[in-house]
Amino acid sequence: MRRLSVLLLGIGVAGFGAALACGFPSVDFADDDQFTDGSFAPTDGSNGGDAAPPVDGGSPDGTPCKGDPVCDCDGDGDKTPACGGGDCDDHDERVRSTQTDFVDAASNRAGDWNCDDKVEREGDSGVVCTRLLDAGWAADASVEELEEACAQQGFSGDPGCGEVGNYNRCKKAPAIDSRACVIDEKASAPRARGCR
Repeated sequence: MRRLSVLLLGIGVAGFGAALACGFPSVDFADDDQFTDGSFAPTDGSNGGDAAPPVDGGSPDGTPCKGDPVCDCDGDGDKTPACGGGDCDDHDERVRSTQTDFVDAASNRAGDWNCDDKVEREGDSGVVCTRLLDAGWAADASVEELEEACAQQGFSGDPGCGEVGNYNRCKKAPAIDSRACVIDEKASAPRARGCR
């Protein structure tokens, strides 16, 4: 009787295990491209509201990498710090440690386009063209000296990175004996302020 109970118990456990196994689908991760990088993060945005991770080393917005997905995804020639470079945003080719140009757009890095943790803004601020030169100095100055003294340029206000402001170029007033500076209307215009 004891052997029969043990046998029935064994058959019951085996039957329950088989039923349990049949109730779940088989899962094979080997053919699933989503997990080839070892990541098991969901792609449906259910990870706390964050964007889905890039697949195959692409950008967060889903676009494929232009360059090496590990060291230079944006293809700007500047590698990530992990690969010995200085690129602080490997998903924007304008942001790189080798950036020497001013970029006239807003950035996620608040205007630091060259990854030096500083913001260098293009042009002077508060440039006022309409003014008189110092009368004592101007009385003896040559026309060339007067032109050089008036030759300022920059924003009339103080726009932030990527913001539009009036960019003024100043010149000496046209009369040959004038000691006044004026706005060069042909060379002045609204423009976005670049930063790097």
